[in-house]
Amino acid sequence: MKGTPEDPKCEFSKMAVNMLKRYEVKFGSFDLLTDNEVMEGIQKHAHLDDPGRADWKGFPSGWDYYIG
Repeated sequence: MKGTPEDPKCEFSKMAVNMLKRYEVKFGSFDLLTDNEVMEGIQKHAHLDDPGRADWKGFPSGWDYYIG
């Protein structure tokens, strides 16, 4: 995610955290903004400009896709 659960740095991360908390899902996190190597690897692998939009196991990412 971009940021942390306590301080999300984009609207999508904020929505994800809120939904997981609403349903009392235990989860961990990793702030993509703290590691350029990870961000570059995701961008290269997913062929995306925004690493937060990478697909996961064939499922499209981005909360706008699921609730839009």
